[in-house]
Amino acid sequence: MKLIDLTGRRFGKLTVLSRSENQGRHTRWKSICDCGNIKEVIGSHLQSGSIVSCGCQSKERISKLNYRHGKSRTRLYNIWCGMKSRCCDVNCASFPKYGGRGIKICDEWFSDFIAFHDWALKNGYSSNLTIDRIDVNGDYSPENCRWETPKNQSNNTRRTILISYLGETMSIKNLSEQLGINYHRLYKAIQIYQMDIDDAIKFASGTERYRIKKE
Repeated sequence: MKLIDLTGRRFGKLTVLSRSENQGRHTRWKSICDCGNIKEVIGSHLQSGSIVSCGCQSKERISKLNYRHGKSRTRLYNIWCGMKSRCCDVNCASFPKYGGRGIKICDEWFSDFIAFHDWALKNGYSSNLTIDRIDVNGDYSPENCRWETPKNQSNNTRRTILISYLGETMSIKNLSEQLGINYHRLYKAIQIYQMDIDDAIKFASGTERYRIKKE
């Protein structure tokens, strides 16, 4: 597909100056904001309108929201800000895993902290839980989010390997904890040796040796 030259074009408060080095398969463009800051932005984010400033516009919006709701020092507000940073700020360390993969925030939450706040309180939020996307490739939205413990959330990642044992679907980590057996041996048995679950459990518990057959 032919690259569309964005040089000189304006997107919100950003005016594209030149093309920058790619970020993986994504083309980045050096842009200048109306406030004078220089920012490198992925082209698709400019064209979709998901990024329209160097971040100053979001800061202005957040400042106005803070004035209205007075909740800027709450944990929920920090969660909301962190969510926006991961999806919109290319300088955020977590951006490549979120905004860089096309993960976005629904319009309802992006522009209104109170909407996010009210949803959280109506859907099980408590101080020991973190926000979790049900579909790890989906956006942050009421339909795709829930509140989970950090442990359960870590099981819901792109790297999690799910298995079926006694009619229940769980991660290898969960099964090892449930049975009290060595996780690393269980993982090796299932993923490397390609053993069935029963044999893998015996191997991980040390009750059975496994020898790799030589062709």
